[in-house]
Amino acid sequence: MNNLKEFWCQFTCAPNQADFLHPIALVNVTDPSTKVNTTALQMTLDITPDLACGVFDSCKGTTKCRSVQTMKTCNGFLDYQGQYEAIGRGNYIQFNYTAADTAMNFPPQDCSNFTNSDGTHSACSCSSCQATCDKAGDTANNLGSLNEQAAVHPLHGANWVVVGVLYASIFVLSCALMFYRYKKAASAKAASQKAPPASTTAYQYLQSTQPPQ
Repeated sequence: MNNLKEFWCQFTCAPNQADFLHPIALVNVTDPSTKVNTTALQMTLDITPDLACGVFDSCKGTTKCRSVQTMKTCNGFLDYQGQYEAIGRGNYIQFNYTAADTAMNFPPQDCSNFTNSDGTHSACSCSSCQATCDKAGDTANNLGSLNEQAAVHPLHGANWVVVGVLYASIFVLSCALMFYRYKKAASAKAASQKAPPASTTAYQYLQSTQPPQ
């Protein structure tokens, strides 16, 4: 869409318009959309083949280009613009494809990555731009490859020294915790064995602990 906007902008008001646009005469033509006879200004427009095909390539995936048989080639696409769409605006444009320096020429933008008038970047939908689909497919393939590597090598790219130190630290801490629990349990058991039974009086306990006379 941006390429067509730029095309019609240059057609209408480019400073060098006289170099590539050549009026011929007023002619009577039939407007294909209304089937009504009308008067239009016949003209020839010089355009480079690269620009013509660049504009076509950015638009050929749209629904209209796919459905209109005459718009399936570079020159057919532009002929439709000049001899169908333009008649309603009073113009009848015939295109002259030439590499001359004076021909209309500007770098066409890719439908998968173009710059808007406000400087932002956009892309046409996958349904109307094959390049967008191709990029989406490449991204999906790259993600699939990364997922496959992760499945085969879960620690792919890891720093094994850091991993080893981490696991060793966990092992040492686990052993220290187990030893602490063991010592705590042993101390509690020894203390319970030294304590007098609950049914024994203090006097009886003292008597039992005194040496015989």
